[in-house]
Amino acid sequence: MKLQRREKILAAAAGAAMVLLAVWLLLAGDGQSVGTLREEYKRLASEAGKRQARIQAAAEAKAQLAQWERRALPTEPASASLLYQRWLVGLANQAGMRQLDVQPKGGQSHKSVYTSFSFIVQGRATLAQLAQFLYDFYSAGHLHKLSHLSLKPLEGARTFDVAMTIEALSLPGADRKDQLSQESSTRLRFPKPADYTEAIAARNLFAAYAPPDRKRQINPLERTYITAITEVDSRRQVWLKERLTEKEWRLGEGEGFDVAGIHGTVKTINPRDALIEWDGRTQRFRCGANLLGGTEVE
Repeated sequence: MKLQRREKILAAAAGAAMVLLAVWLLLAGDGQSVGTLREEYKRLASEAGKRQARIQAAAEAKAQLAQWERRALPTEPASASLLYQRWLVGLANQAGMRQLDVQPKGGQSHKSVYTSFSFIVQGRATLAQLAQFLYDFYSAGHLHKLSHLSLKPLEGARTFDVAMTIEALSLPGADRKDQLSQESSTRLRFPKPADYTEAIAARNLFAAYAPPDRKRQINPLERTYITAITEVDSRRQVWLKERLTEKEWRLGEGEGFDVAGIHGTVKTINPRDALIEWDGRTQRFRCGANLLGGTEVE
């Protein structure tokens, strides 16, 4: 059946209206989808950022735990207590302390997370000898601390009765069963024992402290330490920290840094040391050493 001219016009108008309606609905629908996608993108981007932050925090926590495990006492409790007791005795004898008595107070396990050990150290020492003992104690990287120190001056002498309580930890993840850690510490401000023994031995502990007139100039290289040698995302890194400004670097092989106008480059990273080139020399550094404490490499 053929359509009349008037019917054709009405049909065309109706068809055009349907097309316009369809386009309107499509655009409206697309507008809603774009808005929804934008919101979804923002949400996913936020979650990705948070996830990346958690991954970075986990990597840093893993590196810190690995460092603690390298410093912890051996995993075997009896060996840990005996070896550390012998180490304390050797440290005190080396410093010149007399009438020495070092007694362990046993170990205490804390939910299989760590085991703590306590030691009582008693003896007689001058201030210089005590300063030497404390310098050697804090130079070592063991997971330990001095929790109590008391001094009783002896009449007519520059000697003191010394009593110390020392605590140390063993971690189940330590890589040693019957050996003490060989890690060094970065806690001391000055690199030489004389910086402490001379200042402390010259002090009268029972008089008010008078500060010196002149301040010692500190070399920034003395204060820049290798704080960690670790692995992040299957890539070895050396962590450095310059303690005068609190500036930090986390460097891979081939990456550089600048301290006090001197440029350094990390050449090789091994599990327990790293080769660093600076000032025209290549030196080997262990974790805990400062940039003046390296060993020359031929």
